[in-house]
Amino acid sequence: MARQASRLIRSLSSQLSPLSSLSSSSSSQFLTQSRAFSAAPAPQPTVFVDNNTLVICQGITGKNGTFHTEQAIEYGTKMVGGVTPKKGGTEHLGLPVFNSVAEAKAETKDNASVIYVPPPFAAAAIMEAMEAKLDLVVCITEGIPQHDMIGGTAEEDAAALIKESGTEKSIVAFIAGLTAPLGRHMGHAGAIVSGGKGMAQDKIKTLREAGVTVVESPAKIGAAMHDVFKQSGLLN
Repeated sequence: MARQASRLIRSLSSQLSPLSSLSSSSSSQFLTQSRAFSAAPAPQPTVFVDNNTLVICQGITGKNGTFHTEQAIEYGTKMVGGVTPKKGGTEHLGLPVFNSVAEAKAETKDNASVIYVPPPFAAAAIMEAMEAKLDLVVCITEGIPQHDMIGGTAEEDAAALIKESGTEKSIVAFIAGLTAPLGRHMGHAGAIVSGGKGMAQDKIKTLREAGVTVVESPAKIGAAMHDVFKQSGLLN
């Protein structure tokens, strides 16, 4: 992939007209713009990855994990190991393989993970990396099963847990399905609102009683989080 990108850049560069072929006015304008761009401060990256980033690959022994790990090593990424359950203690591509992210972190001191596992197991892999408190987790798996459909009592259960825990952490939620008709299947066979349970209005009421801030639209989540952080003294 890196070699292909380099060839593409060289190809595009060779097709550009040399600066000397520009008119004097165009040349002057080009140079002025170039100086302005070069003088402008470079934007700060939102995710910091550098030569000191130590990366593991979850699913390293699979087809995609093997391919991308090879590419990463060739590019210069500091790959320090991989994770494949039940294959801990072995080696793959010259890297140690561990049974869990926690084991890999304890041994390699990695602080980032790339995930190449099948859709049914991708969410669990992401959660495992988060629980190991890695700084960066990247997953490009497509088709991860959704478990946040309408219906069910998961939100009511979460509200009960919030109350029982006594947590002071600020929580913002959005509940979809306010317009879902009672008893109608939506999305998949399991997504159904049954009488007396799973209705969006009940979920919203229960969560608010547990101290959760509930918004009416996903677009309002960011602003709501900002407000509750200010109220909690986490922001000035």
